[in-house]
Amino acid sequence: MKKVIAILSLIFFSSSFALAEELPDIFKRVQEFVTAQNYPKAIEELSWAKKELEKMHAVKLQAFLPEQLAGLKGEAFSSQNALGINSIEREYKGNGKSVSISLTGGAGSGDANPFGGFAALAKMGQMMGATQPGNENFRIDGKTANLVTNQGSDTKELSIFLDSGSMLVLKSTDAELLKNVAKEIKLSDIDKYLRGL
Repeated sequence: MKKVIAILSLIFFSSSFALAEELPDIFKRVQEFVTAQNYPKAIEELSWAKKELEKMHAVKLQAFLPEQLAGLKGEAFSSQNALGINSIEREYKGNGKSVSISLTGGAGSGDANPFGGFAALAKMGQMMGATQPGNENFRIDGKTANLVTNQGSDTKELSIFLDSGSMLVLKSTDAELLKNVAKEIKLSDIDKYLRGL
């Protein structure tokens, strides 16, 4: 067993080191192509750099959703990236309860975040619907939160709108558990990172 762990550690270390070496190499090739005025190849290399940076960004975002929240244990992450919009998801389970968490948005704020406009509209819609039965608005860590308890459904949904234009959505059958889990997430740290501060 110790040999297996040692081998896996070596593979992980090697792949992490290779990734760290890869990005500077890509940028070096970009500069070489720019100097040679081979702009199509420079653009192609930049697209590879973007993919590598998006992977690093996803790993960094995962660090904001720890192994345990409110006594629940986190399961494996899933992540997606399309059209500059990143999404990571993680489910937490324990004691017969579960909460699913998704963080959706782009990197940066304002025009740099293509998801920002959609999130702002969603926030406005949620605020307008705050007077509807089953809706509750409040603040968590200075961020606007909206809890929706759908009539006829066991699932409750807590949406938290970040200043970066990103949105954190938590779902569970237990409204109080949603609030407790959300309070343990370092929302300001996530927001600061996503705003590039």
